[in-house]
Amino acid sequence: MAILQIGAGGVGWVVAHKAAQNNEVLGDITIASRTIAKCEKSSNRLKVKQP
Repeated sequence: MAILQIGAGGVGWVVAHKAAQNNEVLGDITIASRTIAKCEKSSNRLKVKQP
């Protein structure tokens, strides 16, 4: 399974974080937003939190 998340603002960050916590069930996360910078910021923050 894979997730397409549209929006990388404040609420989008929470959604991405929760999806990453349940990655074994939800699978890959693709983030789409109006600016690539927001997507990269969310992606980088999630990568740092990986165990």
